[in-house]
Amino acid sequence: MELIADIFLILGAFGAGFCYFALARRLSRAADLEAGIGTALDDLTDRVGDVARTLSTAQETASDLSVSLEILTRRAEKGSENFRQLLESAQDLSRVEPHPDLADSRKTPQDLPEFAHVSPDDRAQSVSFFRSARSDSQGKAA
Repeated sequence: MELIADIFLILGAFGAGFCYFALARRLSRAADLEAGIGTALDDLTDRVGDVARTLSTAQETASDLSVSLEILTRRAEKGSENFRQLLESAQDLSRVEPHPDLADSRKTPQDLPEFAHVSPDDRAQSVSFFRSARSDSQGKAA
């Protein structure tokens, strides 16, 4: 019985030695910078550096775009204010009373004293021009 126990003890020692030998080889390969954890760490370090550079570039671009957006917002606000003033002035114009001499609907602006120096031929040409322009615009609208 003792002999069998010694044989199992020797076989166990050889098995443990073989396991330790295999483990030592794996650890030596893992510790190698060429092919193992060293390579993986080196790759990860490179990737972290790339991500850091990309992040800094993205931050610079975002700050540039922020400034650009702020400028465009100011321009839009200024344009909005100008447009509001334009609309207010247009509303003011719609409240203006017509010229007293034009109260009679049969009179045209050419009948006003300001246009007395215009020859009748010029008046006829301008009236026909405006009538044709009006009929063209009404024809396009229809």
